Amino acid sequence: MTDKRGISYKAGGQWARMSWSSRIGAIAAVGVLIVAVGIWHRANQASSATTTSAAAASAVAPSGPTRAEAENAQREAQAKMLRSKCTEGLPEILKASRDLLAAGDEHMAAATLNPCLPISKDPTFAALVKKIETARTVKVAKAAKEEAAQKKKSGVHIGMSKDDVLASMWGKPRKINRTTTARGTREQWVYDGGYLYFEGDTLTTIQN
Repeated sequence: MTDKRGISYKAGGQWARMSWSSRIGAIAAVGVLIVAVGIWHRANQASSATTTSAAAASAVAPSGPTRAEAENAQREAQAKMLRSKCTEGLPEILKASRDLLAAGDEHMAAATLNPCLPISKDPTFAALVKKIETARTVKVAKAAKEEAAQKKKSGVHIGMSKDDVLASMWGKPRKINRTTTARGTREQWVYDGGYLYFEGDTLTTIQN
């Protein structure tokens, strides 16, 4: 069995017999070895870190198209579908719009054509759009005329404005008497069948 203490004594004896120059050379050699081992160790760590970073970057790198690219692709697909609908499917769209117009629903007739307005250059399409706009204008004018006629037939009530009274069956007064006080101007509209009193623009009193 080897005696470790004997080995230590032997090494110590050899060290004692070495000259100072030999000792310095041995110490320098050991120092160089330690520095070399340290450099090798640091290089090994740097290489491992680089490999780990590359693996992590590869793991988090997005695969496939980005969100913006996916949204653009979706918009392009929708635009393509709409172009197809407004060209190949235009006859069906025109028929549906005409049917709605014939039923008196100008709003839905126009809504049926709206998606194709920026796309379709078909003259039939343009003519139908104009026809719907004309029908709308006529309908609005007719409704306004009917409302005016209804007001003309109706009587008056407290809270009406002067314009409402003029549009009613009372119409224009035969005479207007004005009284100005600190509270403002009060008007008396004189009719053959009675009197109407206004404070400002509001009808406040009816006297038959």
